[in-house]
Amino acid sequence: MKNQFVFCTTFAAISVLALTSCSSGGSGGGESTSSSVVFETPHCNDYRSFSDSVVVSGVANFQYRPVAPTSSKQGNIKALSGTPVSDSISFAEIIVYNSANEVIQCGITNADGSFQVSLAKNTGDVRLQVLSRGFNSRIKVSVLENTTTNSPYALEKTFGVGVDNINAGEFLAHARLSQSSKLEGGAFHILKSIYKANNYIRTEIANDNWVAEKVTIYWKAGFNPYSYFGYPENPLSFYKPGDRKLYILGGYNGNVDTADTDHFDASVILHEYGHFLEDVYGKTDSPGGYHNGDAVIDPRLAWSEGFANFFQSAVLGKFYYLDTAGFCNDPVETSGSCSQNVYIALNEDATTSSFDRMTGGTPEGEGNFREISVSRTLYKMISPASTANPLGAGIPFKEIWTVFSDSTTGYHASAQAFRSSILMNKNINLIVASSYSGQTSYWNNILSNEKQSKIDKHFANTFNEQVLNTCTQVLLSPVIDKTVCSGSYCPYYKRSNQYRSNDFYKITVTQADIDSNATIALNYGQKTASQPVDLDLYLYKQDYTYFEEYQEKESGEQSQSIVKRSVRTYGALENGYEAITLNQLSPGTYMLVVKANTYGKTSSGVGDEGQYRVQKIVNSTQRDLCPIN
Repeated sequence: MKNQFVFCTTFAAISVLALTSCSSGGSGGGESTSSSVVFETPHCNDYRSFSDSVVVSGVANFQYRPVAPTSSKQGNIKALSGTPVSDSISFAEIIVYNSANEVIQCGITNADGSFQVSLAKNTGDVRLQVLSRGFNSRIKVSVLENTTTNSPYALEKTFGVGVDNINAGEFLAHARLSQSSKLEGGAFHILKSIYKANNYIRTEIANDNWVAEKVTIYWKAGFNPYSYFGYPENPLSFYKPGDRKLYILGGYNGNVDTADTDHFDASVILHEYGHFLEDVYGKTDSPGGYHNGDAVIDPRLAWSEGFANFFQSAVLGKFYYLDTAGFCNDPVETSGSCSQNVYIALNEDATTSSFDRMTGGTPEGEGNFREISVSRTLYKMISPASTANPLGAGIPFKEIWTVFSDSTTGYHASAQAFRSSILMNKNINLIVASSYSGQTSYWNNILSNEKQSKIDKHFANTFNEQVLNTCTQVLLSPVIDKTVCSGSYCPYYKRSNQYRSNDFYKITVTQADIDSNATIALNYGQKTASQPVDLDLYLYKQDYTYFEEYQEKESGEQSQSIVKRSVRTYGALENGYEAITLNQLSPGTYMLVVKANTYGKTSSGVGDEGQYRVQKIVNSTQRDLCPIN
């Protein structure tokens, strides 16, 4: 499925659940809720002191597979090396048990993996475990094996405690199946990746006391976690919004050599953790669903995926996103093979970039509808600004985090609706003007290069009521997706171009509108061309999922997001007037969409540039609704 190049962490077109990174609202099984499920044991935080004690010291490390050098046999690729390397297990939980299996001490590893715990002299035989979890001032995370036992991975040694200090030596999590069937190195690499993310944010915002709230991560070697939700044939890493749970792909049907795995792909792990941060600290409006490295998609989804792509790059200090599959031949385990799955550079000039290319003909604002453009914009924002690097702005990550987490005007504000990259651009524009005026030209150059907008003109625009027929008519030039495809993924190419074939308006419906049975009307026609554009009106609820016409026409599906729509006739031009009434609604915020009818049409059948006015009718009084931007 990855050759479809659908950018959802594993780049697969997924049909299915309300997951973040690779999904849409839908159904298809659910996570196990069996009565046999055991809850995760409480974190060990009873640090004891003894009047007569010995010290047990040691060091905890894990092995992982780093990115391999270029393979001359398979071209210029980036894949995982067959030879593991070691790193320290930082700030992991330690538990010591006595011979009666009672907890007698707790501890934490240091940043370099070293540790010391004190025990009473002559304790006898003890069992010391280093766990794949931590709940302390540096990290709050558990990497668990499955959703049934909810058990962390453990590195363990047993020894006797007498009157002398003890050096327990190295506790090592392996990255080869021949050394450990559980491949614990994967679990501890995930743990270390989350520590790096927390440490990066602490450093960038200059707050050493900051630590993210608890997240639970499920991973198992050779296992596809999408199986929990009824999709064992779709290998996937993902985040489940609201649950604060990440699911990291461990392989497929026991295969961890040539199958896609993500436990050593720091980009994927941190991408999914970025979704967790968005959910908890920034709030998300993303509907989930299909997203592609070269597609115009919902701006809310483009922002969510674009931020996650950028975040991993910022934490790792890399200019790219990398998702590997398989690893280069191991001198011990030779079954692996080099295979690069996804590589995206975020430092590219948008006019010549590999994906989401913003050419001279791309209109301003389209970049907000493109995931990789959002990622590049954020990456360039924090890149150094100089004449040698005109696509860097030198705006620190702390400013992005401020907008991201701000509860007044930023993403965390409860009053926000339809969050997209436009909100970031608007706020950063104000920050640049007040604190980074010397970087203004660099910042504007990035926006221009990426065709990004800092106003709501193209998404969630608002209206002013004016005298009838005084608004300048809005122009709309619809297009169809010209992608040629075949096979099961063709429905994804029957989608309406949300940027060029739709205009999105945020409206507030009041109780007075409902009581008076107010009407929203659309008057339209072609501008100068002989071929008219057929427009329709849709009113979506605030947490909507955009609905495609082919879903209704070909499968008989009905949208739960559309609360009102004008009467339409497929394949026929209507009379240039559309209307919806606001009765039977609840007061609140809605998205009004003016949509060009392009379903089932060729380029010659779509129509040329159309023009329209939106009007509001209350008790026979008609007023224009003039777009503010």
